[in-house]
Amino acid sequence: MNLNTYNDSYRDAIPPERINSDEVPNGEYQVKIEAADLKVFGGVDQLSFKLRVLEGDCLGRILWKNDRFSADPEKMKFVKADIELCGIQLESFDELESRLKGFSGLELIVNKTTNKAGYANVYFKELLGACGAGELVETDYVVEGETDNLPF
Repeated sequence: MNLNTYNDSYRDAIPPERINSDEVPNGEYQVKIEAADLKVFGGVDQLSFKLRVLEGDCLGRILWKNDRFSADPEKMKFVKADIELCGIQLESFDELESRLKGFSGLELIVNKTTNKAGYANVYFKELLGACGAGELVETDYVVEGETDNLPF
């Protein structure tokens, strides 16, 4: 390998600005869902969302939301609330895998908190719309009878 070939491009390259790797502080953020996946972590099934912050001091930073689920309706109700807040209606839960791409591009308001044990939680608050080809599509989705989707 002849590294001399790369001397000019290395000299002329401008390194990208480093993104702050500190944890995103608690607060409310406008985000876009970049990906939604089904995962198993620690033996627990979960719906995992990769969220990109769209404005403010944390612009471009990533938040993760993991909805753990089981056959227990008390745990499933929070997963269902998040799915429905995103405007996705499922006849049965086994449809979810084929509908994951429907989450991508959605813009939301979320609230990020850290509990006393130091674990971060991200709560979906409001669906703003779907981002496609650079344009925001407005929606009127509201969870009936609720002012937010926080479980406390």
